[in-house]
Amino acid sequence: MTVVNQPIDFSTNNVMRMRLNNSQSYTIGSFTSQGKKGALGICP
Repeated sequence: MTVVNQPIDFSTNNVMRMRLNNSQSYTIGSFTSQGKKGALGICP
């Protein structure tokens, strides 16, 4: 089930493999509130 403004998680055998995020803000170094328009995170 997909819920608005929530990430979509992908897993196999109960191990997180990947997450598709919606738009979020991140802190990168000393720069706060850096906007990101969606991102795909891949886990080892």
